[in-house]
Amino acid sequence: MQTTVLPWSTTSSIDRSTRDFLWGDTPTQGHVYLINWDMLTKPKVHVGLGIRDSKTTNDAFLMNQAWRIWRNLHSLLAKFLSQKHYQTTDFLQTTSHTGSHLWKALLQGRDLL
Repeated sequence: MQTTVLPWSTTSSIDRSTRDFLWGDTPTQGHVYLINWDMLTKPKVHVGLGIRDSKTTNDAFLMNQAWRIWRNLHSLLAKFLSQKHYQTTDFLQTTSHTGSHLWKALLQGRDLL
């Protein structure tokens, strides 16, 4: 989840499993949902339960990785990526959208920053 963009079907499946666990749903028997999912995913300070939505969590992880590359220019990953993808510019200015899934995910995290 920290190094790839998860597809919508995967994030919705993770959220569905979380809801089923919370509300006690089984494959043979469902239950009445007493609290709206939007209320469950609100932070506790906003009178929610603070359960994280998987799409938002994935975006936050990608932004964190992009932030680390931008701020720690001397890290091994930043040096490797700069040699491969953005030799003449910096990480925030590069337009190279070809590469591995990791690189594309980092660019999406950078754009979310």
